[in-house]
Amino acid sequence: MNALRLFEAVGGIEDRYLAEADALRPAVRKRRWLRVTLIAAALTCFFSIAAYAAGWFGLGARVTPAQDLSLSGLLGSEEAQAYAEWVAFRDPYFEQFLDTQGDGPFDSDWTEESPELQAAAALYGAIDRESAERLLAIAAAHRLTIHTDALRFSGRKNFLRAAGVPAFAGDAADYRGLVYEDGSYEAALTLPLDSGEQPLTLQRHFAGVLQPTGLERTLVETENFIEWSYRNAHGQELSLALSTADEHLFASGSEHVTSTADARFPFFLLYSRPGQTLTAMGNLYGDGSALEEASARARLEAIADALDFEAAAATENDTAYYRPYTPVSAPANGAPDLASFLTVPEVQASLALQRELAEAAGLEIGRGAEAAVHGGGDLDLLRSGDAIPGTRIDALLEELAARYALRYPGAYSRLAEPGAFGGEIRYRLDNGAFGGFDEERCEFLYLPRGSFFAASLLYALPEAAESPGWFYQNAAGDTVWLCRTEGDTRVGYLLYESEGGWFLLLVNSPELWQLEEAAERLRLSELG
Repeated sequence: MNALRLFEAVGGIEDRYLAEADALRPAVRKRRWLRVTLIAAALTCFFSIAAYAAGWFGLGARVTPAQDLSLSGLLGSEEAQAYAEWVAFRDPYFEQFLDTQGDGPFDSDWTEESPELQAAAALYGAIDRESAERLLAIAAAHRLTIHTDALRFSGRKNFLRAAGVPAFAGDAADYRGLVYEDGSYEAALTLPLDSGEQPLTLQRHFAGVLQPTGLERTLVETENFIEWSYRNAHGQELSLALSTADEHLFASGSEHVTSTADARFPFFLLYSRPGQTLTAMGNLYGDGSALEEASARARLEAIADALDFEAAAATENDTAYYRPYTPVSAPANGAPDLASFLTVPEVQASLALQRELAEAAGLEIGRGAEAAVHGGGDLDLLRSGDAIPGTRIDALLEELAARYALRYPGAYSRLAEPGAFGGEIRYRLDNGAFGGFDEERCEFLYLPRGSFFAASLLYALPEAAESPGWFYQNAAGDTVWLCRTEGDTRVGYLLYESEGGWFLLLVNSPELWQLEEAAERLRLSELG
């Protein structure tokens, strides 16, 4: 079959293109040469686009010299070249910078000089002006832009709206993650499969933009991967790759990667279309040193069937909606705000204890008493022990408990059990108080009526109580008070009152919609 017949078999070239090409060359011989050349070029382009759209290019075409996976283009693309150059500069530069910086404070004033410098630091990890300017220079040399904004969502509705995509992993999947200003995103998913829940990350990147440095995935040994093409349940041709060795998939942007004693086998699902690159990644787990290949292939193909990559590539993003976001108010229905919460005896006693401890720096707390630190020192729990002569903690606790008619804890237990809030209960006191972390690693405390508790997350309450807030009613009908501190917008609070006490959630680095998403995640009715 010659070139013309071959091309006719796959669709042909429009006559007007051939006519225009013929008009450029008066000689018959040259016209024939040009016609064959155009057909050959068109064939190459056709099959390249078809292969690109089908995701036929595997890991070998995506892994940089530093063994990072390019998430926004094949190795010959401007995007992949720019990313490889940035990584090659960044790693040794950052190591040298940290060696010379020591423990001194970091200068961040330079980030305020332009939105580009601020984005270089916030999204790409530039550590000083020189590294930020190098990033911008690399992007400019390859005619690329950089991302300027990223919004983090922990709720399905907001994430899908901002990214402009339908529920591409089904209605039962859990969706959350980052969405950039142009609709690029990193989705942390939990797929409900027949074999159990499968966490993974799916990223969509557009051509013309330098890949953010914080989202690379390190491949340990690419030769350990088996690869094959697969048409999923949606009729989409994917390239699947699965490690046959126990390796570590470093997913710096994924909240799903946890330490485990089981063997971990990274996988990738690759799908591309002109202008977009979509990459799903995660781990299969095995209790031994190897996975049975047929079973592992079937598990990975089941994951591919659960994902609609064409839906994930939709482009009706609406990130602009979240920039002038207006909180949704709800009737108070007798629910307390933070100002009224500060007046209850339980909080008054805790704040009084903390004031006393702050004034008596270095105060010994008694033999057997514990300052149990959870979450890097964010939560301090005190309980009384045997008195040590010359110390005041036992007397102070008894004095405050008597003054406010409360019972302070005499014992506590450290736990690691699921809580009613989608997170872990890390401690439980014998007076009913308990606390820990929710699934987004935010602190929470449940303070029963009549209890006495000292926690550092109560320190900022007086300031937060002076900040504007709003009542919000979640889908379960629970009315909560939400606010973000004026002096430090990196901290927000959620307050809910039940019949037995108060639930307080501290949200790290919240945007206004994230406080409402936190309310939607909580199962507050289980407090009783």
